[in-house]
Amino acid sequence: MQNPDNGGEAYAAITSDELQAIVRSEIESAVDFIENDIGPERSESIKYYRGDPLGNEEEGRSQIVTRDLRDAVRQVLPQLVEVFLGSERANEFVPKNAEDRAQAEQATDYILHIITNDNPGVQEFYAWIKDSLYQKVGIIKWWKDDAKKVTYHSFSGLNDVALGLILDEPGVELVDLRSTPDAQLAGMAIAQGMMPPMVHDGRVRRVTKETRFRIAAVPGEEFLIDRNARSIDSATYVGHRSLQSYTDLVAMGIPPDVVERHISQSATLTTNEVLTERFSNFGGYRPFDTQNKGEQKALYTESYIRIDVDGDNISELRKICTLGEDHEIVNGDGFGEPVEDRPFASICPDPESHMFFGNDLADQTKDIQRIRTNVMRAVLDSLALSIHPRTGVVEGQANIEDVLNTEMGAVIRMNAPGMVQPFLVPFVGKEAIPVLALLQEERDSRLGIHNMALDADALQSTTSAAVSAQERAATQNVKMIARLYAETGVKRLMKGLLAMVVAHQDHARMVRLRNTWVEVDPRSWNADMDVTVNVGLGYGMVGDRIAALMSVKQTQEQILMQMGPSNPLCDLAQYRTTLAKLLELGGYKDASQFFNPLPPNFQLPPPPPPPPSPELILAKIEQEKTQAKLATDAANLELDRDKFYADVLLRTKEIETKYNTQIDLAQIKAAIEQNRIVRQAGGPSN
Repeated sequence: MQNPDNGGEAYAAITSDELQAIVRSEIESAVDFIENDIGPERSESIKYYRGDPLGNEEEGRSQIVTRDLRDAVRQVLPQLVEVFLGSERANEFVPKNAEDRAQAEQATDYILHIITNDNPGVQEFYAWIKDSLYQKVGIIKWWKDDAKKVTYHSFSGLNDVALGLILDEPGVELVDLRSTPDAQLAGMAIAQGMMPPMVHDGRVRRVTKETRFRIAAVPGEEFLIDRNARSIDSATYVGHRSLQSYTDLVAMGIPPDVVERHISQSATLTTNEVLTERFSNFGGYRPFDTQNKGEQKALYTESYIRIDVDGDNISELRKICTLGEDHEIVNGDGFGEPVEDRPFASICPDPESHMFFGNDLADQTKDIQRIRTNVMRAVLDSLALSIHPRTGVVEGQANIEDVLNTEMGAVIRMNAPGMVQPFLVPFVGKEAIPVLALLQEERDSRLGIHNMALDADALQSTTSAAVSAQERAATQNVKMIARLYAETGVKRLMKGLLAMVVAHQDHARMVRLRNTWVEVDPRSWNADMDVTVNVGLGYGMVGDRIAALMSVKQTQEQILMQMGPSNPLCDLAQYRTTLAKLLELGGYKDASQFFNPLPPNFQLPPPPPPPPSPELILAKIEQEKTQAKLATDAANLELDRDKFYADVLLRTKEIETKYNTQIDLAQIKAAIEQNRIVRQAGGPSN
């Protein structure tokens, strides 16, 4: 390629060895950052979440550990999962123009179908959100799955035609076949001197390949990013390292000999501090306890790097896959492949400005958990000493075995009274109980998840407005976290899935959306549709939203009744949306069970013509009267003429009889008719 900025000289393209060195350096730098800077905090958070000992325990004293971090996570987690996987839509695609409304609605439904039906969406969202709450950030990944599915099917009693039809199906391979003469037709065939027909039993192997789109939460220790990154979009390097099986790597197209070369039981990921801590209660992480070659593991790293490969001084985003600890590039003939985006989305409950890693609930509760643990231990130790005080014994004057016997009511043998004396200690732990409550209030204040339980006296003296205000304040921080997640991770996930579906789904697909089977063909969709967010700081309590929507519904009904369904302010589609939202808030995820969606090209019938005015009605009546009078006059005139003709005919007969002569009646009729025409025209009559 020629460089126009340098006198037409060729660009200095990068070599595969240079790229290999750059990739290895980027991976090792990111691994060092994740392992040594982020990993220790994550490992410590796992210990706090499980309630592991703090390391300052004393033998013979209380060793209880409070679970403040776990309680905080479990209190926030269900609310966040409900926001994104409940009946309401936290995110929706926005049409570019009015004609794309139906397309945007179907795209939203289909992407949610992929998340919740084609994938274990609830489990993956649960893990994604949970990681974000106490492991710094939560990471989710999406990809296109072209994996082949192998199934085996047995058959029996098939004739030649039926067997041929099965074997002609694509992907079907005969594994086992047993053929025997047909007992019912064998005698007839032999009698006719023919070979008897055969029936077949056996088994076939069917290999099917169907493209599906997958999502999965990525463990924090597997996700790599450069230490200076502010976001996934702006990062120089983003990667995903994992231990992949021999079978999966070969299915990706990597040569088997290359895979075998990198199978290793000493992969650095197996000794990762976070991974080791996560499995510490189960004997550690041991992925290589298998003699099955197909399930043996190799370190596989999928890297996304901005790099100038062709030497035109413009960095392009490339996907580079590597194997092993030396990170050998195994795709794109050693140069990787160009891609449009990094298929990852991150969420963080408390982001730090201009940094990728922010704060999580663990950062806000670890010190509180340590203090509450020590106070709780002191309370329990005080209670134990008050219930089981220490005992003083005069040496040699009491039976030590009797003193050490803790059985209730047991006898203590003494040589003289007072030789055994308990050291009574008053219970002073009750003085520390308010401190525990104060620390819990401090924890809740930091997290914004106050306990809203009110006693009877408080309920008697608290107005509904005050309770509502407390509810809003108690959920304000959770709503802020939900808005951050919707604006960052969930929006990015939906846009990434949409772009992937539009690019790679090459056929229409029948799926069940809104309780109806529909054909979905995303090839005509606009992959650049934006995503709107329906949750946020103004996203009030469910009761408040239902009340607001009911007010909107009443207003829409008034507009439709007064101005008609074709008014410019509110149409039937918007009214149906209001009804659907009310049902969603009521917990009904599929509003189409109650109200059918309007067809894409729905048009109202033309309105009836307006009623005529009284003046127009009166004029029409007068016109009808005039027309009726004219018709009556014409009928009377015709009747008179008929009478006249009859009279003329009678007179003519009388004259012919009286004078014995013939009169030409036709001539007389013609003369009379001519005279009538002349009279109507206004001329003189004869």
